[in-house]
Amino acid sequence: MDLKLVISAVDQATGVLTKVQGSVKQVEGAVKDIQRPLFDMKSAFVNIGAAVGAWKIAGWISDATLMAARYETLGAAMTVVGNNAGYTRKEMDAYELTLRKTGIAMIESRQNLISMAQAHIDLSKSAQLARIAQDAAVIGGINSSEAFGRLVYGIQSAQVDVLLTIGLNVNFEDSYKKLASQIGKTTEDLTEMEKIQARTNVVMEKGKDIAGAYEAAMGTAGKQLTSMQRYLDDLKVKAGETFKDALNIA
Repeated sequence: MDLKLVISAVDQATGVLTKVQGSVKQVEGAVKDIQRPLFDMKSAFVNIGAAVGAWKIAGWISDATLMAARYETLGAAMTVVGNNAGYTRKEMDAYELTLRKTGIAMIESRQNLISMAQAHIDLSKSAQLARIAQDAAVIGGINSSEAFGRLVYGIQSAQVDVLLTIGLNVNFEDSYKKLASQIGKTTEDLTEMEKIQARTNVVMEKGKDIAGAYEAAMGTAGKQLTSMQRYLDDLKVKAGETFKDALNIA
């Protein structure tokens, strides 16, 4: 065996290993260099997530507070408009509570009672109309609060196409003739309040055609999801009342 050749081979192998070790150290250094900014990036994202979460919570509180303030403002308006139409605040509050029991959201209850009082729609029929709105909401693919708003607007404005979107196929001209015949007048002699009464009557009559749709649909996930919005909105109003004083001060 040639000792010189062995020593030369060992030296060569040692040199290669030295180079490999140097490369490994370079890789280790590079990994550390990468790990450091990655850790910093992770911390940054955690901080961003916390900031976004806090921002969302603050936004929710802001929305809730504004909704509570809106509800309070509508209460004041409801009192005035109700008084002008011959209703006391106690009566208006009772009508609102009845509407809420039928599934109408807090804000929409007050908004629609104001619209009904302005249009001189008989508020004693508000609960019956809200019940029809529950069935109409299923057909229209909306929640009961929105359906009730469309129903009230349809009666107020005499726009049959608005009512058609929620499954109520009415003919207001026929309703005028029917009421005129009942009270001994011609359709031309009917007052605007009498026409509103006629429109209300025919809507309530046509409501029988869609009765039961609400009960049939409440077992479905789709309808439950649609109805969920009311609970979320009412929760916001209730929660917002906690922060309303701070808003008044601001």
